[in-house]
Amino acid sequence: MSDWHGSGRPTDRRRLRVAVTRTAADNAGLADRLRALALDVVAVPLVEVVGPADGGRALAAALARLERYRWVVLTSANGVRAVAARRPSAPWPAEVEVAVVGPATADVARAAGLPVSLVAGTATAAALVDELPTSAGGPGDAVLAPLAELAGLTVTDGLAAKGWKVDRVEAYRTVAPDPVVVDPADADPAGVEIVTFFSPSVVDRWVDRFGPAGPAAACIGPATAERAAARGLTPVVTAEPHSEDGVVDAVARLRDGRSLAP
Repeated sequence: MSDWHGSGRPTDRRRLRVAVTRTAADNAGLADRLRALALDVVAVPLVEVVGPADGGRALAAALARLERYRWVVLTSANGVRAVAARRPSAPWPAEVEVAVVGPATADVARAAGLPVSLVAGTATAAALVDELPTSAGGPGDAVLAPLAELAGLTVTDGLAAKGWKVDRVEAYRTVAPDPVVVDPADADPAGVEIVTFFSPSVVDRWVDRFGPAGPAAACIGPATAERAAARGLTPVVTAEPHSEDGVVDAVARLRDGRSLAP
């Protein structure tokens, strides 16, 4: 069941306007799913995925010596794509296991040919850290963590606390596209009633551009929901499960005005 943050407010069954805020490519499928719920969708892409600042050299170097690691930890589909694009043509070392943050990321990883050994039951970085084993303290107990530039310390600090030597490598960056492209062209993105958020950084970009007043927030996970509540959005709903499916369900619940209390 999803959770409320904030005071809540009634909604009705009229056609609400919903903003989708991911990259243009990621927005497309989500927008179609929301339109199928009889919602009006405005595309406001507030994020663009670009390569790491070093052009990927550090990631390529780490992947060239994969045998040094016991685990490769991947917390997003973008991280998977970065690894797949830069991995050597040699077979993946049998002794190196891959852990991913949830089923959607696992699907992308398997499609890229990565040997997924562990999929976190809950699609959060904290759950992934919890489910990884504690290091046995051997000389080869190292983890490669290809993460976004803005990723927090949940993975690195959590695994270090479990005894692992963690090599964090910047796999990609998320930047704000400028200018923001709004579809339809004459839509007012500040006038939408629900906004979908998939990362805390995009919450910040929305509020910085349009202010916190007005929309409810449907957020993919607790970190994003906490940022939305802290930035003044209300009500804020955390999707369950923490996936696109969960976000779609959260939007439907906001539309229907159903209680989201546990």
